[in-house]
Formats: sequence, C-alpha cells, structure tokens
Amino acid sequence: MKRLIYALVLSVSLAGCANNRPPNLSPAGNAAFTQMQVQKALDTIRDIVQDGNATQPPVFSTDTARKVTQWHKIAIVTVHTASQGWQKTLEQSLGDVVVSLPLPERQRIAPYVQLVLQLIQVVQS
Repeated sequence: MKRLIYALVLSVSLAGCANNRPPNLSPAGNAAFTQMQVQKALDTIRDIVQDGNATQPPVFSTDTARKVTQWHKIAIVTVHTASQGWQKTLEQSLGDVVVSLPLPERQRIAPYVQLVLQLIQVVQS
C-alpha cells in the first residue's frame, strides 16, 4: 500500500513539474529543464531498486540492482547527449531491462516504470 501511495504522489508531482516550466526559458533552457525532470524519474527507479537490494531480506536481487544501475548510467548519458529521439530510445531500453528481470521483481518495479513512461509521453507532447 505504501508503494502505491508513493507511486501516486510521484506521478502527480512529476506530471505537474513536467508541464510547469519556468517562464522565459530559451530553447536550450527548455531542453535542460526537460532532461532534468526525466533524470529525476530515472534516479527514482535506480534508487528504489538499490534501496530494495539493501534491505533484509532483499526485495530486489543484486543482479537486478546491477542491471538497473547499468541501464540508468546509459539512460542518463542518452538523455543528456541526444538532442532528438532519446525518448523512443529510453522507452525501448527501459522495456528491455524490465523484461530481463525476474517476474516478481518486474511486478514490484512496474508502477515506477509506468511513471517514467508517462513522463516521457508528457515531455514528447
């Protein structure tokens, strides 16, 4: 239940932040603002998996934490270096890493993945 509440609060805050850009941003400022919002969501997925791996008993395996952390590093570089097309690349890579996880862990992380996918849809429009 706590995860559901956290997911709901995070989705509302991320969706709200994605549309409330500071006034008078240049095109470069708009791009940087969008990148930062997406990075925060990606950081959330990584942090949840790493924290879940550190609990006793672990909620996420070390292998899952390693996969998500490696994906996170690549995703951050992609978001900040690609000027166009990073949204589709990010969606695809996130889908690939989630499919590679064991089913119980995939189900645990699914709400957070959905939040990131929703945020990507918001910033694409």
